Amino acid sequence: MADPQSVFLARVPKNKVQDRGAWKFYTGAGWSAKIADRKPVLTDTRRLYAQTYGTNASNLSVISQGGVTYLAKQKRYVYTSWTEYTFEFYEAPTPWGPWKHFMSKDFGGYPWSTSKYGGYGVTIPSKFVQPDGNTMYIQANVCPCGGGGIGTSVYNFNLRKLVLTPSTTAPADNLPGADNLAVPTMGAVAISKSTQSGSLALMNDGAKTGSESDFDDEVKGASWWGYEWPSRHKVNNVEFTSGAVSAEGGYFTGRPRVQVKRDGEWVEVGSQTVSPAYPGDASAGANTTYTITFPVQETDGVRVIGLPGGTRSYTTVSELAVRYVSQLADGGFEGTGGGKPAWLFEGTAANGVDRGLGFAHSGANNGWIRCTCTGFSDLYQTVPVTPGATYTFGAWINASANLPPDQGRFGVRAGTTDLASTTFGAGTGYVHHEVTVKVPANTHELTVYAGFNGPNLDTWIQVDDFTVS
Repeated sequence: MADPQSVFLARVPKNKVQDRGAWKFYTGAGWSAKIADRKPVLTDTRRLYAQTYGTNASNLSVISQGGVTYLAKQKRYVYTSWTEYTFEFYEAPTPWGPWKHFMSKDFGGYPWSTSKYGGYGVTIPSKFVQPDGNTMYIQANVCPCGGGGIGTSVYNFNLRKLVLTPSTTAPADNLPGADNLAVPTMGAVAISKSTQSGSLALMNDGAKTGSESDFDDEVKGASWWGYEWPSRHKVNNVEFTSGAVSAEGGYFTGRPRVQVKRDGEWVEVGSQTVSPAYPGDASAGANTTYTITFPVQETDGVRVIGLPGGTRSYTTVSELAVRYVSQLADGGFEGTGGGKPAWLFEGTAANGVDRGLGFAHSGANNGWIRCTCTGFSDLYQTVPVTPGATYTFGAWINASANLPPDQGRFGVRAGTTDLASTTFGAGTGYVHHEVTVKVPANTHELTVYAGFNGPNLDTWIQVDDFTVS
């Protein structure tokens, strides 16, 4: 028998459950007494644990026996399903949908332990849904014949507490600062592909000496560690600290990347830089911190993701901090990743990034603007700041021979108002420019820029190594 991939809906008067002729099946547009007319209300073709190192179950479908519970206070239906190693959660406004997968809980491959085990036949008994409509209990079992290797029977009535917090679409209102947005008091919920011990509490306990892994016996193509919040936050800085490393794993192959949640989907952030450089092999080291910076994102979820390394395909973590700080993103034009770039442009000139052409002040790349035109053109970036604070912005700029004196400009503005700027003309190499500004009251963003007024001759500037301190 083929693995199920769809859920169908039927209805019958409660006093005629055993009367086949009283049953009606949902057709997508209405109801029919013919079972052949039925249409699925939910289809999920995902396969999990496509390949494992051992002989445990693999290539698992995600639609299985479970149950649907109506959360009256939330006016939502929740369908619970399972695989050999995971719980799967779906929600919908009506029994016929549209159904949306909103969460997986991955317990990892066998062996399980008395402190970490999943189960099957996952249901949410409506009797135990609490008055707040958010707190409920999951019932699931582990069959003694299932191979979990727990060593004790959990084939009985088991309840796990589950809290579902509805998300809000209100705009983020957090201001830049040193606070770690991932601490539990901020409502952060730690997430990962799976966990070997079953606990993610060490990710935001403030200590960088522990280690949690996502070893789960799967030959997996992605490993991640992160957080979700019920409300949106502005973020632009992630500090990832590794856990234990060995030949079996504990590190990312290649560089880890940051993704954020946007409209319920994970998307990669553009213009990411990591410091120190991540080596992409076991030399990444144990309990070593890597800071990933990127343009400001407004999101309710963030994670560090990559290809797990080692002979058993897993990574480790000891701490993961998330912040919204006063920083420039991709000041050296070395950033990677898809999505919106850190540097934006205004004007009529051509512009872009020289990659590995030997024109950079440092590193491999630099930004440039070039045209035979008139008018002002510039590259710019908006930087989060604190009102009343003083910041120094710097940049290295090289200008072509056709740029007249004082027609190049580097500066900082609040909105359209220049707070400080310095001018330049033609040069014979990179020159460092610097301005210092005090942030006006009630101002939380400043814009740093570099550009020139075109003299209607072929003119260019090269820019690199922007800084703020």
